[in-house]
Amino acid sequence: MKNHIKLIASVIACTGLFFTVARAQDMKDIKGMKMAKPAKSMKGMKMDAPAKKAVIIPDYSNASPAVKTSVGVLYKDYLDVKDALVQSSLANAQVAGKLLSSDAGKVNLASLNPAQHKYVLDLLDVIKEDGEHIGKTPELDHQRHHFALLTDEMYPLVKAFKPNVGKVYYDYCPMARAHNGAYWLSKESVIKNPFYGKKMIECGMTKETL
Repeated sequence: MKNHIKLIASVIACTGLFFTVARAQDMKDIKGMKMAKPAKSMKGMKMDAPAKKAVIIPDYSNASPAVKTSVGVLYKDYLDVKDALVQSSLANAQVAGKLLSSDAGKVNLASLNPAQHKYVLDLLDVIKEDGEHIGKTPELDHQRHHFALLTDEMYPLVKAFKPNVGKVYYDYCPMARAHNGAYWLSKESVIKNPFYGKKMIECGMTKETL
């Protein structure tokens, strides 16, 4: 009986030793493994610009003349901002941005139906905000950043309501915003780039005529 107990104890001890040695070997193997080098920093890598989401723009050209006139006023204010940036005039862009922000808060929405009202109000809120930023920032680059955002709101507003302002050219510069590209609206077919001014005045192309 004693011999049987000793045999069992011996088996248990050997089993424990086996697992201890196996674990040690595994740790040794892990330490000796060559780990894959971490990926190089993403900084400096050229990434493709995200695709612009397709937005369905409604046709509200049958809106009341008063609303269409208000949209036309905002478009004129927008053009004043654009022209100031073409000339790289911080001060003139500030004046035009403040006026745009003010006029965006004066649009009479009473004659609009619920769908039109919501559509316009959402756009006007952002137009007012970007106008404020352009009006108060002391940096030309920051003005141009908000002008690009402003265009993203003015384009659907002008296209939806079609104010009586003549032809509207929807222009694009692939180099603006660190080569991510940016758009702007213009009343002229000749390219005058507001993101670079005189440095690269002719950089860009017309993507659409409204």
